[in-house]
Amino acid sequence: MEFIKAYWEQQGSAHQSSHLASWGDRYAIELEIETISRFIKGGDRVLDIGCANGFSTFRQHEINRAARYTGVDYANSMIEHPQRSLLEKRLPPDEIRFEVASILALPFSDAAFDVAYTTRVLINLPTWEDQQRAILESLRVVRPSGTLVISEGFWEPLCLLNSLRLLFRLEPLVEHDFNRYLKKAKLEAWLRELNMAFEVEEFSSFIISEVASCVSSFRRRSGLGAIIRTQLTSFSTRLSSNTPEAGRACNKRM
Repeated sequence: MEFIKAYWEQQGSAHQSSHLASWGDRYAIELEIETISRFIKGGDRVLDIGCANGFSTFRQHEINRAARYTGVDYANSMIEHPQRSLLEKRLPPDEIRFEVASILALPFSDAAFDVAYTTRVLINLPTWEDQQRAILESLRVVRPSGTLVISEGFWEPLCLLNSLRLLFRLEPLVEHDFNRYLKKAKLEAWLRELNMAFEVEEFSSFIISEVASCVSSFRRRSGLGAIIRTQLTSFSTRLSSNTPEAGRACNKRM
């Protein structure tokens, strides 16, 4: 966990308020923002879990200023920049605020928010057990009949994308050392064990000189009193990516 935190601390210091602090694919980030914004309405208390430097949180605030936003990230350098931006923009703290916190121990009471969401956050946790803990902790702070959106990297779409890349004699994509993609089948089975229903909503990100996989979103009524709307984040990379063979990429953690 320490080397993962160190990486994101470095990203926050290097890129400050730029979208590059969290990801280089600006188009896919905008797709995430647009998709998540559909689940936010006026008056909602919204929690951006793993907000990085607040780039997306500020964009959500621009789209719907009638909602109230809280952004949390466990990298101190990430939170320094949105806190500075709040002063520069002269935004009131009851509209949008930021603080340092971990998804594994959110400093909020039960049912404190109407909507919560993650974007590429769970994949930074080293084990499936940690990812489960994080999902349950995120559900805890969402009110009954509220919404939890999970936009993450998933393993199965990565394998499908690598199959497509093979047709064009492109080398496959693999996870970064600091990422552990969720397995869609395993997540679905676990949600069923918790008596949660869900559905998948798909969209894609295709960029010039980049290839992106299909992105999906789960939407389910939850026995825990929340609606889970999960998205498979796009896997985009430059065509020149230097990565190992597809068979190894897809079988690494099967």
